[in-house]
Amino acid sequence: MGKRINTIVWGSFIIASSLLLSCEETKQRPSVSVYHWKTDFSIAKKETALLNKLNSKRIFLRFFDISYNTDEQKPLPIATLQLSKTDSIPSQEIVPVVYITNEVFRRTTDSAAIRRLAKATMDKIGRLKNKYFKNGQAIKEIQMDCDWTESTKIAYFQFLQELKKQETFIKLGKEIHVDATLEISATVRLHQIKYREKTGVPPIDKAILMCYNVGELKNVNESNSILNIETAASYLGRLNEYPLPFDIALPYYGWGALYRDGTFAGILNELTETKRIENFEKTAKEGVFKATSDTYINKTFVYKNDILRWETVTPENLKALMMLIRDATTRKYSLILYHLNSTELENQDIDALLEILY
Repeated sequence: MGKRINTIVWGSFIIASSLLLSCEETKQRPSVSVYHWKTDFSIAKKETALLNKLNSKRIFLRFFDISYNTDEQKPLPIATLQLSKTDSIPSQEIVPVVYITNEVFRRTTDSAAIRRLAKATMDKIGRLKNKYFKNGQAIKEIQMDCDWTESTKIAYFQFLQELKKQETFIKLGKEIHVDATLEISATVRLHQIKYREKTGVPPIDKAILMCYNVGELKNVNESNSILNIETAASYLGRLNEYPLPFDIALPYYGWGALYRDGTFAGILNELTETKRIENFEKTAKEGVFKATSDTYINKTFVYKNDILRWETVTPENLKALMMLIRDATTRKYSLILYHLNSTELENQDIDALLEILY
């Protein structure tokens, strides 16, 4: 009887020790943040599990987009965040992200109009924060996402400066829980690192280097527009000299690039392997498929014989990218995964991802 009790006690000790070590390991892991890019905010069980494994402390949450409305002749918000279940609010810190089309700054060049746009942007962020996230969390950072060009940089950079001047937004801190040291970050594409003399350096506190979408999406002969290692390598030579602090956004998603008669016809998002097998057949080219019939897939009409390039990020490609970045800079940076999506979790090897990141 005594031996049995000792065995039980010893077994319990081993289990408790294992759990403790597991918790300690999670605490010691660097925190990897994630983007959530869907309009309807929700976090499924698989996504929660990934957040836990990544020891995520922050979610970069797309609040809304801004595009230029030609009917009203002004920029207007679209695709505004919707959150139906308040019990799905995460414990992680929320970083509001606003995507702005480059067209907005082609057509909005007047200083007064840019100031109004900056104020309207801050006001809408505040309203959404109050509406959905009344849990006392402070907004410590907001992020702008715009693929600006040489011709739009003056207007866009003025917009970023105006965001920093929104004193009324910060004075309302008690109501919308804005930290007095609000940080403005913005996405920066790889070509904007290499050619910064032409594209300019945005007036922000921190850059988010987007290490994806570097290939030619509209080119039917492209191998992978999400992550082309050779193209990425050609842009990273000057990374260590970049005059702003930066974090790194890594690709963790896939899609189907659709072509019709050799011309780009759109993207099939959230395309599962099952759907692909059901509706496409293999061609002689690796990763390229042909539609077997006319059909709707995820609200997109696909014609028979349309060509699909199945693009994803393999662990091997991600590892190669991480090595490129480590060779290109000696500076410290945090990692952000784009993006949190249950469909993609079914297509990706999470254990392989964790091994690469850690």
